[in-house]
Amino acid sequence: MHLDFIFNSITAITSILAICFTGYSFYSSKKQEFEINRGNIVVYIDYDIVNSQAFLVIKNFGKSIATISSIHSNVEIPFMINEEKYKLTNYTNYTLVPNQKFYSQIDISKIIENEISITCTYSTLGKTITETYKSQLSFSKSLSHFVVKLDDSTIQSSLTHINKNILLLSQILK
Repeated sequence: MHLDFIFNSITAITSILAICFTGYSFYSSKKQEFEINRGNIVVYIDYDIVNSQAFLVIKNFGKSIATISSIHSNVEIPFMINEEKYKLTNYTNYTLVPNQKFYSQIDISKIIENEISITCTYSTLGKTITETYKSQLSFSKSLSHFVVKLDDSTIQSSLTHINKNILLLSQILK
């Protein structure tokens, strides 16, 4: 009889542990499912080196829609077109579908600080998320002075080199 009590106790403890592990596993899978399927809005500065232009970009990299609640910056962002509809920091209650983006040209030369910090609050799949993004403007400003000038001989030798590599690759793949 005493042995039955021990076996029953072990069985009960094992059952309780199995229920706990199942509950934790369910919780983890729900959390992971949310992270995989949620909208993921990212705010960043895209710099076009060729044309020396900078753009503030808001993009949804996620798999679900996301609605922007607010966007705040630690500095005043100088937009090139000074109309309210082009100032992305005014975009509230805008919904972005997956891979959709908004962008507006900015003048980073007018920003004194070397680092810009933008906080974006948005909701997706019934949850509200607040994220802060930082950009080092000193790096972008230094790129604006980098210009590559190619002459005809450089272009010709580059194209010849590319052609030789393509021919070599096509012979290898035969």
